[in-house]
Amino acid sequence: MSFQATPARSSRITKSRKPSVAAALGLRRFVSSPSSAAPRRKSSQGSKPPTYEDDEQLDDIGVIASLAADLNFRDVPQYIEYIRNNMFSNIPDRNAGMNSTRIAETLNYRRALPPIVTLAHLDALCASSTRIEREIAELAKAGILRRVTIPNRGMGVASVGDGIASMNEWEQLVRSHADLSLDTQNKYISVIETNPTSSTVASTAFTPAEVASLSAAGFLTTSTTSDSRSFLFAMPGNTSLSALSTAGSRHASGSLGAIGGASATQHMHGGTGQRTTTTTYYNFSLPNTGSHTKLLIEARTHLLSLLKRSKYKEAPLDLLRERWDGGIVGKPDLADKKKARGEFAGILPGRTKKWKQFHGLRFEWILEECIGAGLIELFETGSLSLFVAALDATIISTAAPTISADLNSSAGYTWIGAAYLLANASSGPIWAKFSDIWGRKPIVLAALAIFFASSVVCATAKTMMALIVGRAFQGMAGGGLILLVHICISDLFSLRVRGLIMGFTEGIWAIAGGVGPILGGVFASLVSWRWCFYINLPICGFAAILIILFLDIRHEHTSFVDGIRALDWTGMITFLGFTLMVLLGLNFGGAFFPWDSAKVIALLVVGGLMIIAFIYSEAKVAKYPLIPMDIFKNRSCVAALSVVFFHGFVFISGEYYMPLYLQSVLELNPLKSGLLLLPFIVPGATAGVICGFLIHRTGHFRWIIWLGNVLLCLGFGLFISLDAYTPISRLVGFLIIAGLGSGILFEAPLIAVQSQVEQKDVATATSTLSFIRNMAVTISVVIGGTIFQNTMDQQAGFLKAAGLPQDLLDKLSGESAMANVHLPSTFTDEAWQIAAKEAFSYATRNMWITYAAFAGCGVVASWFVGKAHLSTEHVETVTGLRREKEGGEGEGVV
Repeated sequence: MSFQATPARSSRITKSRKPSVAAALGLRRFVSSPSSAAPRRKSSQGSKPPTYEDDEQLDDIGVIASLAADLNFRDVPQYIEYIRNNMFSNIPDRNAGMNSTRIAETLNYRRALPPIVTLAHLDALCASSTRIEREIAELAKAGILRRVTIPNRGMGVASVGDGIASMNEWEQLVRSHADLSLDTQNKYISVIETNPTSSTVASTAFTPAEVASLSAAGFLTTSTTSDSRSFLFAMPGNTSLSALSTAGSRHASGSLGAIGGASATQHMHGGTGQRTTTTTYYNFSLPNTGSHTKLLIEARTHLLSLLKRSKYKEAPLDLLRERWDGGIVGKPDLADKKKARGEFAGILPGRTKKWKQFHGLRFEWILEECIGAGLIELFETGSLSLFVAALDATIISTAAPTISADLNSSAGYTWIGAAYLLANASSGPIWAKFSDIWGRKPIVLAALAIFFASSVVCATAKTMMALIVGRAFQGMAGGGLILLVHICISDLFSLRVRGLIMGFTEGIWAIAGGVGPILGGVFASLVSWRWCFYINLPICGFAAILIILFLDIRHEHTSFVDGIRALDWTGMITFLGFTLMVLLGLNFGGAFFPWDSAKVIALLVVGGLMIIAFIYSEAKVAKYPLIPMDIFKNRSCVAALSVVFFHGFVFISGEYYMPLYLQSVLELNPLKSGLLLLPFIVPGATAGVICGFLIHRTGHFRWIIWLGNVLLCLGFGLFISLDAYTPISRLVGFLIIAGLGSGILFEAPLIAVQSQVEQKDVATATSTLSFIRNMAVTISVVIGGTIFQNTMDQQAGFLKAAGLPQDLLDKLSGESAMANVHLPSTFTDEAWQIAAKEAFSYATRNMWITYAAFAGCGVVASWFVGKAHLSTEHVETVTGLRREKEGGEGEGVV
């Protein structure tokens, strides 16, 4: 859904002599992070320079105007001071609906709030979140600032994150608290000064009486009682997505209710499992942190609700400000008449939600909070929209970590590829049958049209759900395109020549696979990852023109109605059923639900029953089956299809999960990690072209399959030795070996399968091979992600022993680790950095062990592939329902 420019208020018409404030101050930041305060250009807005008129420049009404005079800050303390001082509006006059009692209540509420600034707010104002993280770490070590751990209270608007507070103000609050004795104050300050970077303290550091008084005052709190999972063995995704607050947030700060009651479950630092010893750990905190968090969550929710009132969830900035302020400024003509009569022109401020519920919280302040939290995006036009993202197939492999972080959706890392591959795997045989009935050219064009439309959907998606739906349709169309290219080649060339032509197509595929990660890195680092999808559009258009002009395969006309009747509906339903259920069951198991949960078991069991139903339907019921069962009666075919499965399972990990290692352990950015994949892609492409030429010249393919499997197993076996200290030169050598084995195995097994079937079954045999490869690729992405997440969970104890605080442990655990691959590079503590890198390398090592084992299975299967004579004669294939009934072959040899 494309945005429409708002011509009024948000257009900022300027004349050439007077440039905009934002441009003059250099506040336009070319970053793709959602936590950037500067507005970015919409994807639908071109780079055309602004139009200049004769009118005077309109007032800059955006957030830039409020920041332009204040953002020349040198350090974090100045940012904190700015945020603190600009949180609330000035108290209105008494005749504006605020009597003395209301004013006193508002001032007392403001005065009681803790001096906390969220990290999200800092990110919104700063151009470099990495620099800010490092500066905060340095200031914390120096005892100037301190992190305030705000317990996780949900997702979205309720995910507040950590806060920052000045140690001077913290100490002043302790010293001024009347309920704390002087000895308790001195001891508490001594403890926090001794542990400047720790967020927790053992109860043994204080006497029971001191713990009670500090807890009652709000300077110590226990962990949130609602989270009773074991940290080491917790399954990501088990927490509630709907809870916006915990039981603790409903009680006054400092009360026993706020810390979970007298018998609250205790938690150790570094884990959320129930304690078996007597030592209790407490979080350092500030009084009334719960009130601050509640105000922030409710204000975020209210601002988003105001935004959602507008069509497409987008509104001009000044209109949203009016809604927040309660429509204080009415229509200009009506306001002038009221002012002329001495009346108040608008709604009384004291009667608005801004003052009744939020105590005068400024619109710009809460807007900055939402921008920093990734809940709202600000465009250069002055319009706002709910923040969203988009990704692509191979092109998003290097952009995926950046996109996951930008979207604040760590679970999306796996689903970015899984949604595409799931639909890709389940659609192949259906496309092949469609092309058998209605012809190759119209079905290829239909797949191209769907791919084009779904790319537009992904590029302009405004919610994660819209993105996932777009990715699914893109995967469905992509599976058809890849398959139909091979089918058309099989229709046009003899077996002997196919090896040569498919070698060239493999080279094209490998080039696209190599360029894709690089472009993804370029887009993610320098432009916007939305271009990962926009780039598909001109390519689709050019391909459609070539197909219309030059693709010529004989086809006997089949009406749409006759084709629909001839489809294997039972086979398609059972095929889609078992594909989706099995893959979803594998994806959910261990990552979102325990393997023994009812959801996972039901998906796998019903999926298994659907497999049995599909096999029975294809063997006994279907007149024109999607996958003829006769293919599996040939031993050589089964061996070649097994090789395809093991190859598909292994090779995708090199493109999809190697960037995870490169960016987390070697600290490479997306662009450099994409470039470092070239040693894996280029040798494979070259080897594929050479092997295609050798098959064409010699007519032999068995030894090529053997060689490819051995190199693949060797390369991924060498990956197991990768650690936090592996030099890049050694890694490049490993990538070349694995890439050679991967490239060799793309086309040779297809020739082996086609050599064992009749010409009329070539399309279904090709679609079967494509389906098996796609299934292997999808299962591989899911299993690889599950292994990584579970291993990172198990590394929590190791990271805790290295001294990492709880907030960083949460970011490096399970699926959250995939969205925080760049986090170790921000650590100023070398021990923390090394520990995090070793944890990442150990998690990827477990994946490489699994993939090397599957590559070894491919070596065994390759020995059962039989010999075959590759004919140089070409039998023409004619598509159409009538030819389907007669056998599908042409009238003679060409």
